[in-house]
Amino acid sequence: MAFLANPTARFTHCASPTGSAAGPGGRDAPWQTVDQAIAAVPSTCTAVGGALPEVRLLGSAASPSTYVSAGLTVRSRLTIVADEDRGAKLAGTGTSEAILLANGANLTLRGLRLDPSLNNGGPAASGITVPNTFPAIALSCTGVLFENWTDHALNAANSCRINVTQTDCDFVAGSAAGGIFLNSYDGAYVVRGGSCTIGAQNTLFRGAICVNSHPGSTPTVDIQDFDTSITLDPSLTGSGPHYGIRLVDVLGASRIAGGYHEILGAPGARTRWAGRARSSSVFAPSGAARAVA
Repeated sequence: MAFLANPTARFTHCASPTGSAAGPGGRDAPWQTVDQAIAAVPSTCTAVGGALPEVRLLGSAASPSTYVSAGLTVRSRLTIVADEDRGAKLAGTGTSEAILLANGANLTLRGLRLDPSLNNGGPAASGITVPNTFPAIALSCTGVLFENWTDHALNAANSCRINVTQTDCDFVAGSAAGGIFLNSYDGAYVVRGGSCTIGAQNTLFRGAICVNSHPGSTPTVDIQDFDTSITLDPSLTGSGPHYGIRLVDVLGASRIAGGYHEILGAPGARTRWAGRARSSSVFAPSGAARAVA
C-alpha cells in the first residue's frame, strides 16, 4: 500500500449536501451524506499523533447546511467537525436521537449544531443517547450547539460508563425534560464554560445538568463557569424539586464553580444547583443565582 505525502489526509473525509454519492470525499469532491463520509473512514486506524479519523461537514454559520443521517451510530474512534463554526446541523431520521453512542465509541464533536427536531419531520427527542455501556467509551464536545430536543440533549438514562468533556457548548430547548441526564453514572464529567437555556422544563427532578451516581462507583463532576436558565412548564404546578444543576452521591472531589443560575416559573421546591452530594464536595457558584416563582 502506498503512503500519502500528507499522512493525515486519508483519515479526513468531507461531506456536503451538494456533494456526490461517488465521493471520493475531498474538499473539492465531497460525499453527499454524513453516512457516506463516515463509512469511508477506516474505523480501525488513527492518524499521525493519535488524532481521531475525521469527518468534516461543509457549510457556513450564515446558512448552515443540514445533514440528516439514516441513524448515526458511533462504535469507534471518530471526529465530526463543522468546517465553519456551527455551520452544519446534524440530525437523525428513523431514530430517536441525532447520535447513538455504542460500546467502544470515542467521539469528538466540534462546532456542530445537533437538532433532533430535524428528524425527518418526526418528533424531536435526544441530541445524543448513551445506552447501558461498558468502560472505554468517551465523548468530547467543543463549541457544539444542542437545540430543540424534547427528551434530553445528552441522555444516558441507564447505567453508563462514559467520560464526557464539554467545552463552550450551548444548550437551547423550548420544551424539554432536561439538559444533561447521566443516570447511574460512573465516569468523569468535565464542563468548561457554555450555557443551558430551557424554555419550558416539563419533568420534575431534572434541570440543566442532572448526574446520579451508580451504586459503588466513584464518578467525578467538575463544572466551571456554566450558566443555566430554566423556566418551568406551566403544567408543573405541584410541589417538587426542580434544579439548575443536580448531583446525587458524586465523588467528594467534585465541584460546581462560577456561572449564573436561575429557575423561573411554577411554584414548588427548587434549588439553584445541588441535590444530594457527598459532604466533601465543593459547591461554590461565584455568580448570581435565584429561584423566582
